[in-house]
Amino acid sequence: SFITYETKKAKLLGYDRSESSCNIPFPGSIAEVRAKILTGEKSILKNFPVSRVFNIGNHACVSLRETICMMAAHQGGFQWAWDGLKKEFNTEGLNGTKSVRKLIKRVRRELKKQGHNDKKIQETSIGYFYLWSDSFLKCFVKQKDNSVWIMTVTVSPPFQDTSTGRFTYVIAMGKSSEDHTEVVEHFHREVQELLKGFEVYDVTTNSIRSVALGLLFIAADRPERAAILKYSQE
Repeated sequence: SFITYETKKAKLLGYDRSESSCNIPFPGSIAEVRAKILTGEKSILKNFPVSRVFNIGNHACVSLRETICMMAAHQGGFQWAWDGLKKEFNTEGLNGTKSVRKLIKRVRRELKKQGHNDKKIQETSIGYFYLWSDSFLKCFVKQKDNSVWIMTVTVSPPFQDTSTGRFTYVIAMGKSSEDHTEVVEHFHREVQELLKGFEVYDVTTNSIRSVALGLLFIAADRPERAAILKYSQE
């Protein structure tokens, strides 16, 4: 319908739909849409960066670091506890807590261990993230056969954006009847790597910036916590 509308509008107004300021003609058919936007080898969506999915113990997972890089490039907007570009602290929401201040000191100690000089450490933006995991049941009967387990990460959301879910992504998914130990251990290893700092493209500032992130906490209800830590709920 949109293609038909644009074609008729071009004819009515007397201009060639292939003419545009960026030299990309508007598609005039579904075949062109598939070739240039959806499924073609050189189409936009085929070449759009996405996280690579890998398997850990029958769980579909994506890299924690890669997820953060994608978030920075696609949407940006992180509220850094320490902004390395502006050289200032942020105190809104969780950034204003003692836990985050301790986290900043821990990240800086780790950056120092990696051999970064004081100038580099000051230019490194520091943020926090937290993990959450739980199982979801369709019904109580035979719950192990029909439930799914997921793990999510939330990365330095702006204080006014904490409830929208825009900064929360699923990083692991599997059947709740599976053992999740290997998955949890994998992401804890990734957590240690994020403390060492890395570079991302930040769409908010249109620049490559050095960042380091630390795990603030892990959220789980009582049954989930018992399952992760392997102790009886009683």
